[in-house]
Amino acid sequence: MKKVLLVTGRNAAGQVRKLSLGGKVHVCAIDVAALLSPALILKELLKQRLDGVDLIIVPGQVRGDVSVIEEATGVKCVKGTKHASDLQFLLDSISKIKLSSATPADELLKEKINQEVCRIISKARSGGLKIGRRMRLLPITQVIAEIPDAPMLSEKELIEKARYYVDSGADVIDLGMVSGEDNSNRIGDMFQALRGELNCPISLDSVSETEILSAADYADLILSVDYKNYGVVKSLDLPVVVIPRKADGTIPHEPKKRVLLLEKLVREVQEHCPTIADPILAPLNMGFSASLRAFMDYRMRNPSDAMMLGAGNVTELFDADSPGVNGVLAAVASELNINFVFTTEASSKTAGSVRELSTAVSMMYISKVRRQTPKDLGVSLLYLKDKVRLPEESLDLDGFEVVEAVPRRAALQDSCFRILLKDRNIIVLYYEKNKPKKTFVGASADLLCKSVCFSEKISCEHAAYLGREISKAEIALKLGKNYVQDEELF
Repeated sequence: MKKVLLVTGRNAAGQVRKLSLGGKVHVCAIDVAALLSPALILKELLKQRLDGVDLIIVPGQVRGDVSVIEEATGVKCVKGTKHASDLQFLLDSISKIKLSSATPADELLKEKINQEVCRIISKARSGGLKIGRRMRLLPITQVIAEIPDAPMLSEKELIEKARYYVDSGADVIDLGMVSGEDNSNRIGDMFQALRGELNCPISLDSVSETEILSAADYADLILSVDYKNYGVVKSLDLPVVVIPRKADGTIPHEPKKRVLLLEKLVREVQEHCPTIADPILAPLNMGFSASLRAFMDYRMRNPSDAMMLGAGNVTELFDADSPGVNGVLAAVASELNINFVFTTEASSKTAGSVRELSTAVSMMYISKVRRQTPKDLGVSLLYLKDKVRLPEESLDLDGFEVVEAVPRRAALQDSCFRILLKDRNIIVLYYEKNKPKKTFVGASADLLCKSVCFSEKISCEHAAYLGREISKAEIALKLGKNYVQDEELF
């Protein structure tokens, strides 16, 4: 094993020593490692004995190529990670990657990590999901995305929604029917429209026997069969999702009774069709824990049965940001070897749930394969918070005039802007003397600001305002939040 010398500054010395596990560390006479230069490092190392050192690792923030250190000392010198908190990952992988004297290890590790993640996920999905007359399941959990009230959409709207879900990572598109209505006459047209656009399984979600029978020649999967409509399975040759609901519409609250009811119905249905068991996950504070126990008990008693978990029952009925909630639900599905998670994006607060669940099930599968917690996997659900907080930069303000920001009255302008979001784009309407002049459209704040500033002669105050507001709009667009001009996002 190589004997490594880690070079750092005084501020990070304690953390680097801790992560080095007793290895050799050189602390340079400077506080912030980012301010180190190859010349400064070389000056200090030439005063040290490097006997037995096989590799010198300097901070990733060091500017320039550090090969000059290797040329002068005769010891190979490479760039490490930019942040000391990532050093452990580097040391664990040091024999598996080729480090560089010019490129920080973060970038090299990122590529390696992403390649490994892609390999693991690609292997899990090899062969493809098959739902239909012959159901073939994959080792990784699959995401079923429901289009609610599908018959109420035009063909164009239906296709756009389905494409959006597929682009977000959905494995199965589910057509949710309208409760209390009979839209069986529309089912064939909806499936045929989507078949021409999608290359994935399509399911139907209905309790109506008439609608289920109308989908028999089109669907790959039927949701959901219970004790009220289960007689319809005699006319089907498709997999069906089975739920523990009695003929009177009630679901047993007690986990044991729920599991026994579901098991009985599953066995009866299996005489005619393949089944996917869904014990029904209850909303939080409305029987969630008991329903989760039913999932655990059913899986323990029936280890080989295909199962589904409805994540939307929790996310849609919980006023909390959905990424973390979907991450935990995907973890539950992973631990219980549940084959499908079901969700929708029926409200603005759950916009992005399909992508979040798709990302989450990949994370949990990688975590399971590597036998490690879902951390430092190269893929994450961190949107609003950073995993690592960067240290505050030391500033020397000598020679600078300090100007405090205070309210100032801006001069009146003849031009103004209106900024809004529409069709997943940022729209900037430009007016001169209260008359419309130009419309700028795009999803990138940087490109929009440049387009406006290069196109029109606007004041510095307007340019600053425009940059601030369009950046807010871009963040809102990415997070699925409402954007209202001149109002705070958070």
